[in-house]
Amino acid sequence: MLFELNSGEQVAFIFIFKIYLILRCLARKLFVRDKISVIYFMKQCSKCGIQKNEKKFDQCKNVKSGLYPSCKECRKKYRTENKEFLKQKNKDYYDGVKQDNDFLNKRKMYYKKNKDAIMERSKINYNKNRNLYNKKRNLRIKFRLENEPEFKLIKTIRRMINRVLTTKNQKSIYYLGVKSAEEFIDLMNQKTSNKNWIKEGYHIDHIWQVHWFSEALKENAEKICLIINHHSNLRPIQAEENLIRSKQDFSILKYEDFAKYRDYLNISILEEIKLYKNW
Repeated sequence: MLFELNSGEQVAFIFIFKIYLILRCLARKLFVRDKISVIYFMKQCSKCGIQKNEKKFDQCKNVKSGLYPSCKECRKKYRTENKEFLKQKNKDYYDGVKQDNDFLNKRKMYYKKNKDAIMERSKINYNKNRNLYNKKRNLRIKFRLENEPEFKLIKTIRRMINRVLTTKNQKSIYYLGVKSAEEFIDLMNQKTSNKNWIKEGYHIDHIWQVHWFSEALKENAEKICLIINHHSNLRPIQAEENLIRSKQDFSILKYEDFAKYRDYLNISILEEIKLYKNW
């Protein structure tokens, strides 16, 4: 059943429509088997000017009608025609957000207060759309492996270290500067108070992060791999801590290591470290 309404009548009709939905839910709970016809109203698109069924509009909680002014087709057309503009606009926005300390602090505080609820909601959404999430993740990883040498190297290093811890692969041990997997594990044990770090799934973290050396890696990957993957630059930390570690985390760096790495650091990172540590 369709009702054609103008913009002035839509607000009143939405109230009636919500009552209808409530009654419909109550009818289902009371096991009413009679079929209840679905009611839709018509809405005029602000772009093409055509009266269309409400199903042709995306939902929007920021407007009274609950729907975007323009229809799905017009919105899709706009996104296609202005793809580069929207991409740059989003980039500029997120670049600004990264520099807005007040916003970042508010977001961190909100996450801390609602961590359990956020995790539970994310878990439910993931379980409902597991296949879709995994497909998108695999495509994203494949794209980065093909286009980002630095990302590919990081993945390779992680696999290499995991092979040392699980299968004690001799070829991988060469890059860690140790003679055996047992020696590497003993050295990592000295850097953490938790002796069960392997069973608890701790990550092996680079103290001087890999992406700080991206320019030098392009010129001499073999040499840089030996330097940054040496056991002295590695430490076991909790997975959660590693995942949230900032790309500009200079707080744990030591001056005695600075002379060893400074010639291979990216110029921008080198300047940031000097400024932060006053070296």
